Amino acid sequence: MKTMRSHAPLTGATQVANLLSLARQKAVSSRSRTAMVFSAIVAGPPYPTNGTIHNLTSYTVLQQTNVNAWIYLDRWQHLPAGAYFSKLPISTLTFTFPTNGGLPVIAPAIEFTPRGERSTTTTPSTYTVMEGNMDFGWTSIINSNALNIVSGIIYRTTGTVRVFK
Repeated sequence: MKTMRSHAPLTGATQVANLLSLARQKAVSSRSRTAMVFSAIVAGPPYPTNGTIHNLTSYTVLQQTNVNAWIYLDRWQHLPAGAYFSKLPISTLTFTFPTNGGLPVIAPAIEFTPRGERSTTTTPSTYTVMEGNMDFGWTSIINSNALNIVSGIIYRTTGTVRVFK
């Protein structure tokens, strides 16, 4: 008997791929660095708990200004209900939240250069979206389905994104 699988991982991975493509396009068109940042703390104070950012399910795009500060290009977005990031890029970005007193945080990120290339030398960069849910406090995974996994790969030189199941 086949088990039913949710479309959430594929939908989520595709949404992330589309936003990565827009981040790359913005880097080229504005001749600046852009980065997609994922909500998983590597080091620093915790993310603000204002109900907007949820661990392992939220992501946003930042742009570097000419004074080396990072500004938001978009709001924090979330994977669809029933999906979470089970693997995030190993490269990180240090930035500050406007609401946490200027304290820097370090989070997983995929950064693009003004030429549209990924800025890290690790080839290729990947993320994986898996079927499952986070608990109410966004601290642990519940109801995970290891059979329903979708990954995205970002190539270094071209910056292109490919989603595969």
